[in-house]
Amino acid sequence: MRVVFLPGSGGDGRFWRPLAARLPADWTLRFLDWPGLGDVPPAADVNRFDDLVRLALRAIDGPVDLVAQSTGVVVALRIALERPDLTDRLADVHADTLLVWGEADRISPPAVGRELARLLPHAELVVISGGDHALARDRAAEVAPHVVRHLA
Repeated sequence: MRVVFLPGSGGDGRFWRPLAARLPADWTLRFLDWPGLGDVPPAADVNRFDDLVRLALRAIDGPVDLVAQSTGVVVALRIALERPDLTDRLADVHADTLLVWGEADRISPPAVGRELARLLPHAELVVISGGDHALARDRAAEVAPHVVRHLA
């Protein structure tokens, strides 16, 4: 299993380390950073959202599963669709998709997850009770079994 982790707007791929520590040891994991976001130093060739998509595409050198949070989800969808008009094309994403949402997420409320689950034809939504926007990092022990089950 090869997994590429895409961070949110904090930009730091280390966000995923608590979750990754709970995944099978034989999986190959790669953590991307978003240059210029959060505490990640800027890069001259990353100035727009499209540059994040390009950066992620360069990191994918074969079949992989993408695990993404917040801004990283949009990058993952752009990769899946290869174009920016997401909402109209979500029905075209035929990959099995796991959506893990925090019940107390104020940045991206559960209603957003429910709408994505409705629009993506092969989506499963899991809502973690009391979880907030950083639940993959802060509640990794609860999130990891869902990721392992989905990717297995």
